Amino acid sequence: MRFIAVAAVGAVSLAACATPQPPEEGGPNRPLAVDLVCPSGEGGLMIGLDPPVARQGADVNLTAFWFQGPHVPPTPVAIGCLRDLAVSPAGAATLSRDGRLRLAADAPSGEMLTVSARVLDAQASVSTRVVGRDEPVLTGTWRQDRIKCDPGREPGEPVRELKVTGDGRFNVTYQPFESYVDIWGALSFDPAAGTVALTPDGGNFDPPIFDGEGRARLDGERRLILDGVYLGDRNERNLEPRTDDKGQPVIDRPVCTYEFVR
Repeated sequence: MRFIAVAAVGAVSLAACATPQPPEEGGPNRPLAVDLVCPSGEGGLMIGLDPPVARQGADVNLTAFWFQGPHVPPTPVAIGCLRDLAVSPAGAATLSRDGRLRLAADAPSGEMLTVSARVLDAQASVSTRVVGRDEPVLTGTWRQDRIKCDPGREPGEPVRELKVTGDGRFNVTYQPFESYVDIWGALSFDPAAGTVALTPDGGNFDPPIFDGEGRARLDGERRLILDGVYLGDRNERNLEPRTDDKGQPVIDRPVCTYEFVR
């Protein structure tokens, strides 16, 4: 999700300091010359990057939301309401007053970029790995667009949300609802070889079959193709078990090609 709450001229460097520093002229801690409706009362702060890929020399948008419980929709927070903005490593990015975060051309590839901020007493941070200018990355939230399995049956329930984070984690959710997740675990990706491995280590659903080792490639920036994997089926538990001519159970182990889009 994107929003631009305040537009102003110029960019300010974020300082990677634990102790708040005096605001720079026109910096994010300086009161704006316009009226802002900032959060008040009890609540929590959540910040994010859109897109979530921190690529050398590229721009991403810093987003902020205020939430007050599971039954209250989060509300956008204007960038001008944020205080104590900080980034590490130092010098990796600059932030404009409209919330555009520009990565330095020489930002250290492979290191974690962390942005933190505060509203009232609520603090929040977001981290993602800095990637090279032309490096393929899987980070982001994807939804299944197409699938083809051979051999074996196709899953009856599509993966409506595959979330890959910049710190090497993934979530699989068949029917997203609030914060519910079916499966989570660790993800490793070798861009040079094109190999990927999704290894579950927890979740609210334990699929009878899950094979996360295969190949991954990007078709443009908004289509992800996973080949040779099987990400489970929420309906598997409702299917009648198959048996061979000797009455022994048969377990289908499909090999699938998934196509996801952002």
